[in-house]
Amino acid sequence: ATLRLPTLWVALKRWAVRMTALRLVGAVAVAFALAGWPLRAGDVAIEPANRLSPDAPAWRDLVAKFAQQPDTLADFEEQRFFPFRKDPVVLRGEVRVSPARGLSLRYTAPEERVMILDTAGVLVRDAAGQQTPPDARAAAANRALLHVLRLDFAALEKDFEVYGRRDDYAWSLALVPRDEGLSRSIGNIFVSGETTSVRTIVLRRSAKQHIDIVITTPRATAAFSADEVKKYYR
Repeated sequence: ATLRLPTLWVALKRWAVRMTALRLVGAVAVAFALAGWPLRAGDVAIEPANRLSPDAPAWRDLVAKFAQQPDTLADFEEQRFFPFRKDPVVLRGEVRVSPARGLSLRYTAPEERVMILDTAGVLVRDAAGQQTPPDARAAAANRALLHVLRLDFAALEKDFEVYGRRDDYAWSLALVPRDEGLSRSIGNIFVSGETTSVRTIVLRRSAKQHIDIVITTPRATAAFSADEVKKYYR
């Protein structure tokens, strides 16, 4: 039988129903090449020295650059690891990031599917245009990704303890859920990037079950066309 591969949050919901003890996503180790050297997501240690305040004075210049960021298109690869599988399930696609409209993930392999993440929440649309209800328990994580796109530390602080580290133009963030239920469901969230480009998004739950998303260098940085907005956003 063919294994149907839903988008990220739908998959998390199904795992939660089938495996209570291993609910939702697990640990992730993501690396990407930056100027020839690997930078691992989660590089920032969760310790007091890296704790960020809501105003994050040392990050203000980067926050200002994020506010001026144009619409961006890049390719991504997502690997899903399960404790009962030797090899990961691999998905590929395009990611569109718009400061005004939010995040849109277009899965192109192994099946066509679009996940839209904006201020209204999450919308999942299949190749036929049918919409799939998202997992309500992932709401806080969804909001976190939106806030990361704007580096809105004050908004992130409401649901997470925020830790960060900068090394010239490379940066890493770690988000530790304040809610115990959310912590059990998705674990910690790690995001890393280069200047205004988000390169990895990580959900870390345990050492054997994990999802890795690696985003390539943007291949287009111009305002999305009306057709793109209609197809990939609400």
